[in-house]
Amino acid sequence: MGAVDESLIATGLDSGLREAIVDGVRQADVTLEEWEQQEDSGMEMRLGRWFIRNDDLPFFQVLGIVASTLVGLAATGGIAAPAMAGSICNLAAACWQVRRKGGNLTPEQVNVLGVLHTHKGLEVSDIVAELATLQQVTSAEDVRGTLESLTRLELYDGSEVAIVRRDEGGKWRALRV
Repeated sequence: MGAVDESLIATGLDSGLREAIVDGVRQADVTLEEWEQQEDSGMEMRLGRWFIRNDDLPFFQVLGIVASTLVGLAATGGIAAPAMAGSICNLAAACWQVRRKGGNLTPEQVNVLGVLHTHKGLEVSDIVAELATLQQVTSAEDVRGTLESLTRLELYDGSEVAIVRRDEGGKWRALRV
């Protein structure tokens, strides 16, 4: 957890948000202890139940950057950073669980997940607008493609998992992993 925290320091992330991300990773790791296939992790290096891959630290930095921009966006809407800690923790936990199971999330997928984790449900046009506010200009077509990729994210064992869903009203929501 110290390595995760240190990688987030480089992003200039507020200590409270760093703590939320580290807590999310910790919660995900505890949940993953119950995962039936954990011994067959397909990872480069294991240290007990914890492992570090070469690309994990930059991944945590991406999480930190997304968290920081989401909190900045929420602040402009009058929401204080501490109120975002739960959403950021859930985002970090979801992303880490997917990553530990072999799913590779792109920065675009993390951005879209971040937006969905901080809202109760959004249409594609709302997601595009939120991403634009975060300085992540993209098209509705690209967001649809990203959302579709998150409905069938392939894990290392070849299975697919949905981490977002579209409800009957056309709004997209993040799912608990």
